[in-house]
Amino acid sequence: MVVNLVRPQLENSQFQIYVIGMKRIIGALGISAALLCTFSCKEQLFTEYDDQSFLSTTSLSSDNWQLMPDYSFESGTTANDYMDYSLISSTGGPEGGPVYRLEIKNLLENGDFEDTTASPDWDPWFVYDEINNIENPVIVAPTEISVIDTGVNEVIDNRTVKFVMANDFRLTFRIPSNFINPSTYVGGKSYLFSMDYRTSSNELNIFFEPNWDATNGGSLDSYSFTAFGGQDGVEEDPNSIYLNTYPPLDPSTTSPEGPNIFTAINTGTSPVEDSLTFATSGSQSGYFDNFTVMRDSYGDFDLRLRLKLPTDHREDLPLIAGYYRFSVWVKQAALPEINMYHADRVELGITGYDTVNNSNFEEYRVYYKDSKLFDLYSQRDGAVHDGSWSSEWVQLVFETDDTVQLPDESNSYASVMELTIAPSNPGSTDSGWNRLSPGAIYISEPKLEYSSTPWN
Repeated sequence: MVVNLVRPQLENSQFQIYVIGMKRIIGALGISAALLCTFSCKEQLFTEYDDQSFLSTTSLSSDNWQLMPDYSFESGTTANDYMDYSLISSTGGPEGGPVYRLEIKNLLENGDFEDTTASPDWDPWFVYDEINNIENPVIVAPTEISVIDTGVNEVIDNRTVKFVMANDFRLTFRIPSNFINPSTYVGGKSYLFSMDYRTSSNELNIFFEPNWDATNGGSLDSYSFTAFGGQDGVEEDPNSIYLNTYPPLDPSTTSPEGPNIFTAINTGTSPVEDSLTFATSGSQSGYFDNFTVMRDSYGDFDLRLRLKLPTDHREDLPLIAGYYRFSVWVKQAALPEINMYHADRVELGITGYDTVNNSNFEEYRVYYKDSKLFDLYSQRDGAVHDGSWSSEWVQLVFETDDTVQLPDESNSYASVMELTIAPSNPGSTDSGWNRLSPGAIYISEPKLEYSSTPWN
């Protein structure tokens, strides 16, 4: 339902209030009579925008901020299966505003192995005996799997899986049975996996096995991934002192960087399901932690928090074409819950819709948690996007390089502008796209500011 309430007209002016769907009215979009003055008075006119924000410190509390608002979710799923947007503190922001956690979730159960109630404690993984076609066989030397958490140099992040897989044994988990919500495993859609690891063998081999049935055994298929050791995971070095992330950090090493994406085939249930498995024709051993699986954000599957304007902005400052500055305060999220990870990147975006003149605008910018990520994966456009956030608040500031095209007067019910915030999103020009992984960040007190001229 769309309701259009028109105020009594003033000279050369018209005010409109938009209600989209059943949302409450947060603000109104109007064009004041002052904006209709001639070109000669523009310099004086635009001073009313100086040091002003279209948003308030409590803007994030509005229901108009939504997770993935345009995606048509599959039956049995919602945006909350893939992301989280929740209030952490009502007054904890840098200026006393509310604080929210924004997170891309790990679809895999107990990927960090911190759930001490899991049985066995390395769930959802199990050992498969290829010769006897048996799941969860008695583990005897030289095959071993255990969880270590203290007093061991190879511990990665608290509870860590140590494994030694002899020939003819596999370390496996089923998909989608071991997803938190199996309905998030959608046939024909692609998924990315990642892990932190140390390897005690020359390499670690992981296979995606579609339509896998433990009772039938069978040879390994060709959907394979290889993780190496050494510094940055670039060489066949079985020294477990090196801590690496799969896929490796260094984008210049094209061979060991490799893919980490697979496409869902069988979305049914055990005994015939897709699976991921550590397997090889010989033996392999190592340590791994923080194993994650997430849906690839390709296409309209958009892992972002978005605000559609003109709702939820100040009534006395109309949205007009010009240069905009979008900023938000961020800091590293505390991780009290299990299966939660730190965001290593944050993407801010502005989209302007001038459908009247066919002059739409779209621009994004990626900010990195530390300088190493920035050096490896930055868009290299000459600007500095190293966010360097930590347990302290840091403000990320995104200033558009070009004019955001908007209609002179909003006379439709469609969105005029969109603002987006995405945790761990690498952006379309980031060379580390395949390292998109689950992650959480605290956000607070966004601002949207206007300028009639470039910011710099």
